[in-house]
Order: sequence, then C-alpha cells, then structure tokens
Amino acid sequence: MTDQAISREPGLLPYIYVERIEESVEQIKAHGGEVVTGPCPEGNLRGGDVPDSGGNLIGLWQQARR
Repeated sequence: MTDQAISREPGLLPYIYVERIEESVEQIKAHGGEVVTGPCPEGNLRGGDVPDSGGNLIGLWQQARR
C-alpha cells in the first residue's frame, strides 16, 4: 500500500526472527541499510530495529546464547 503513512513509531511492530543478529545487522549495513537500535539484550533475546525500504520500522530478534 502506497497511500499509508510510514510507520516510524510502532503500534504493531513486525519482528523477524534471525539466527545471528550481528551478521544480519552487518549485511543490512553492507547493503546501504540503516540500523535504528541494537542489537541489544531484551530478556532472553537480542533485538534491534531497522527500517524497510519504504521507511517502515521492522524488528529483528535472536534467541540469546547461553
């Protein structure tokens, strides 16, 4: 949908579960992407937020290693 406002402030924030968040963040940066927050600890997870190509905020999460 192109007639909706960009969501920088989450109401409903979709999260993508990844195996290795640090590698995912580095790939995002290597392809010109932006990292808004993280990766940082979130309970027993590590999380971060990135905008998609349209500017909408998406979360990344990984199970924390013990």
